[in-house]
Amino acid sequence: MHIGVREFKGRLSEVVNGNRSVVVTKNGKVVGEYTPVTIIKPTADRAKWLEDRIAFRRRWQAETPDWADLLSDQGMDEEGEMFGEPTFR
Repeated sequence: MHIGVREFKGRLSEVVNGNRSVVVTKNGKVVGEYTPVTIIKPTADRAKWLEDRIAFRRRWQAETPDWADLLSDQGMDEEGEMFGEPTFR
């Protein structure tokens, strides 16, 4: 499901209690993704989930030229791991 930032904020409790991944967009560009932990299931389902995450990341990187800067601004390295406090523009 794709939703805008405002809709994501307005439906946050619904999204958090759901079981679907949500891609968040701003002005038509992907700015984030929410994936509930409840959809991660053992073995084959987890492998499929990981494949989907990798495919999503590759698409997002291809569509977002400044993706490394966006992650860095949020306190993440290029693998999406936290390395410090996020900064906000």
